Amino acid sequence: MNFEKSREEKTCACVLNRREKKFYAFKKSHFDIFYTVPPNIDDALTSSDVIIREGDNVTLRCKAKGSPEPSIKWKRDDGLKIVISKTMEVTEVEGDILELERISRLHMGAYLCIATNGVPPSVSKRIKVSVDFSPMVWIPHQLVGVPMFFNVTLECFIEANPTSLNYWTRENDHMITDSYKYNDFAEETLRKKFRAKKIMYIKKVQLMLLVAAWPYLITGQTHGQDVNKQQIENILHDLNANIQPCQSFFDYSCSNWKQRHQSDYYKDITGLVELKMNKVLAEFMETQPAKAGLKSYYESCKKAGTIEMEKYLQIVRPGKDLEWPILEELRNPNLIWPKENFQLLETLAILQNYGFNNVLMNVEIRWEDNKKVSITLQAPEKTETIDKNSHLKSLAILKLLGVNTARISSYMQQITSIDKSLQEVVTNAANSNDAVIPLTLDDLKQSYPLLNWDIFFKTRLEERPENLELKILLKNWEYFQKLPDHLKNQDKELLCNYLMIKFLKFLLQDMPKGHEKLDCVQDLRKKFSIAMNYVYQQTLLPRSLAENYKKDIFKIFTKIQKTFLKYLNENRLNLSTTQVEFLISKLMNTTLLLPSIASTDFMDNYYKSLPQFESNNYAFNHVAYLKQHSSKRYIIQELLFNQQDPILSSSSIPYYHRSSNQIILPHGYLQLPIYDVNLHALYKYSILGFILSHELMHAFDSIGITYHSNGLQHLTGYSILQHKGYSATLDCIHQQHVTASVNERLADLLGVRIAYDAYFSENSLEKLLPGTNLPEKRVFFLNLSQFFCSKMNINYPEHDDDKMRLHDILKNFEEFVETFQCSQNDKMHPKEKCRMW
Repeated sequence: MNFEKSREEKTCACVLNRREKKFYAFKKSHFDIFYTVPPNIDDALTSSDVIIREGDNVTLRCKAKGSPEPSIKWKRDDGLKIVISKTMEVTEVEGDILELERISRLHMGAYLCIATNGVPPSVSKRIKVSVDFSPMVWIPHQLVGVPMFFNVTLECFIEANPTSLNYWTRENDHMITDSYKYNDFAEETLRKKFRAKKIMYIKKVQLMLLVAAWPYLITGQTHGQDVNKQQIENILHDLNANIQPCQSFFDYSCSNWKQRHQSDYYKDITGLVELKMNKVLAEFMETQPAKAGLKSYYESCKKAGTIEMEKYLQIVRPGKDLEWPILEELRNPNLIWPKENFQLLETLAILQNYGFNNVLMNVEIRWEDNKKVSITLQAPEKTETIDKNSHLKSLAILKLLGVNTARISSYMQQITSIDKSLQEVVTNAANSNDAVIPLTLDDLKQSYPLLNWDIFFKTRLEERPENLELKILLKNWEYFQKLPDHLKNQDKELLCNYLMIKFLKFLLQDMPKGHEKLDCVQDLRKKFSIAMNYVYQQTLLPRSLAENYKKDIFKIFTKIQKTFLKYLNENRLNLSTTQVEFLISKLMNTTLLLPSIASTDFMDNYYKSLPQFESNNYAFNHVAYLKQHSSKRYIIQELLFNQQDPILSSSSIPYYHRSSNQIILPHGYLQLPIYDVNLHALYKYSILGFILSHELMHAFDSIGITYHSNGLQHLTGYSILQHKGYSATLDCIHQQHVTASVNERLADLLGVRIAYDAYFSENSLEKLLPGTNLPEKRVFFLNLSQFFCSKMNINYPEHDDDKMRLHDILKNFEEFVETFQCSQNDKMHPKEKCRMW
């Protein structure tokens, strides 16, 4: 037998010669030979060790050769899970690229790129990721007290990479060295190499000692001289005198701000005050007796480790006596899921009773009382922001449920397919008439008979629809015509799995970002805002101090109102008498709402429907909260409460409430560096005064102007909006540079003018700020800039970035140009300036 290698690679011919009598017979066959080569990682195309700053993105690549082509997966060398986000971790990631976004110290470590192709041996490469970040210090006790002649031990913990130089100082900034009295123990490196513990031992304290490890955060309990001194020192520290203020005032006034603010917990002044408030509340939750429900929820949050997806699905099921198909398959692969028991709209209604919405349809329910209910049905709304990690989250969810790799691929293809097809239905119906059509339940059933509306409303309202007075409003009627035809072509098991994945992603979005104390306090503020509002004010703001605050802040607000009233009476836009009277009426009926306390009786009634929380079961607690939060009783109670006080303590950001014509000022902004009752009036007006003026101007922006003080739209308001002077100002703002935030920019431009005039109308003389050699007008603008200083350009959904906002404000304000003596050629002094009133 002879072998001939053919011209085609990997193909050989076999020729058989058989001698019979006087002739030769030839038989020739062809077959393929497959060469197998074990995997080999190509170092030239594979990432090596990297060092990166915290907050940046990093992409790790791994390329391997072999036959068959190798598959790549990533694992951590230390056995820990790969951090996808603060709420999600996975054991491994498949693919030759590993993308780590907004990297943090939790990502630090060695990653293994493992290549396999079924031919032994598998190979791997170890890639070390080192994350550099500024030192962060925290302490276990905020205040340490010790009697005279006793010893005391102080502890602090430091995180830094590279390793930081750590030492103790006294209040005069002098470094403490080892002596008979002070013993600075050697640092102890903790489990994480970037974390250290530092101990100071002080012998025989000779005065009653109170050691504050971080500044006490309760505003108003400081001496006026101290807060004013600190405020000007901060302003001067942040200055960069090498930059001309008329070229870039942000860089001039904010260049060194980030040196004073190196914590990773915040990036701007709003984040700073949020952190301060959360620290106070965390200290309370750790050390003081709290309501049993709050305490249990808080403890369960801290103890929650790996997200227990299956536990959520055991609590929330797709129907009576029905399990989720994926869970059923995992438990018993041979069992056939009972599709005939699945009712799509019943499952959708069940999930919506936990706050889930905007999938298949968007449903808004408004209870007017126990029997009257208004229901708006419309197509799913397109969300403004696209979750770049949506696909990755779906993968992680399936991994957490224990689905094997092969099935994950199949599920992902199915889920992606149905998501894409539903988006096409929404897009195709997007241009349909979106007029609101009032319908009865019978009308709805006759118009769209293929959708089981009876079971949907019975489940969603948790009452028989015929026992209620329903007012149904339908939008996007064409979408609801196309939806049933699309759904009937979909497999029921696939639809159920689709809803399950969407629901679990909704839960992920509502979970805390982490499980540290501050994360769990923020979670409490988000979910139990009224209770946490009560805790903060009762514990940390004594009534006498709160009254001083209110008196001082209302004085500022009244002055702001009077200043704007003066603008309206000057009537720069040449409005009619009726239009001016409309504006003045709205202004004088605009109120400022400061935090108030709900009574304990109201709170007990408000949270009465909640079950007893379990301190070791966050999933149960979370689902119970969501159920209560979406219930009829809660919505009615919320409506009643908001009529008294619409403040929620989940955010510190002030806002204008259009329907009630109120400015809401939460607790968070009532602390330094924004406000303290002992601050000089100049500091108060230049930040808090600006904030109040900004929010007041939202009552008169291109949306607010159309509303009367009673919260209803009014023709006079529309006539002002269409006035040539008003529209000319809006055009001027757009022409400077286009923005999607024209109303925010308008509020900025007017806000600073009003705050400035409100203060200097009574302080018009050129004078120095007491205790400094700086003119008051300069300090006004320097302190204003403190509100906009930040560590980086942050993209806000409602605003331009901080630098742009500050520059737009000052470029359009003549008093800034005069104060800093800018020339016509300077960037901060454009020829054309925009002004409304």
